[in-house]
Amino acid sequence: MKHSNRLTRKQAVDAAIKAWQQAPHDDCLLFAGAVLDGGYGQMRNGLARVSVHRYALTVTAGAPPAGHEAMHSCRNRHCYSPGHLSWGTATQNCADKVRDGTSRHGEANPFSKLTAASVGEIRTRYTAGGVTQSALAAEFGVDQATVCYVVNGKSWIHVGLPDHPVNVGRAKAAL
Repeated sequence: MKHSNRLTRKQAVDAAIKAWQQAPHDDCLLFAGAVLDGGYGQMRNGLARVSVHRYALTVTAGAPPAGHEAMHSCRNRHCYSPGHLSWGTATQNCADKVRDGTSRHGEANPFSKLTAASVGEIRTRYTAGGVTQSALAAEFGVDQATVCYVVNGKSWIHVGLPDHPVNVGRAKAAL
């Protein structure tokens, strides 16, 4: 049986991390292997599949504090450079994603059933009155709870709210 001189993905990552530790630099270390749907590198560590950036941060900074995740300062999901990674809460990570423009909210979310235009229409029509959240939900193919979050500004907050309060529609319907 012939053995290959080729390194496994884990061996290549370990070698790159070791080299970085000996001579830290500001360049991204880009993973060349498998990538998850979210754009993050993935490799095997024994029998387990692990995210490469999380693995690199654990190797260099230790295990994450409870409730923390790996955050990128370079905005590059393929990067596993220890100098670009830190542990942070989900709230901090989400705030960074929004600030950096890498958040997959709204229409950038591949699972979204709504668009910015449909959110505007839902808010405008509900605020004007004469239509229930359930009716709008059925029309736009979402749950009533989704419409509730939309009209109350709890979701799709990046899309401007109408100039008037959302409860005007309820007040008109009660008259």
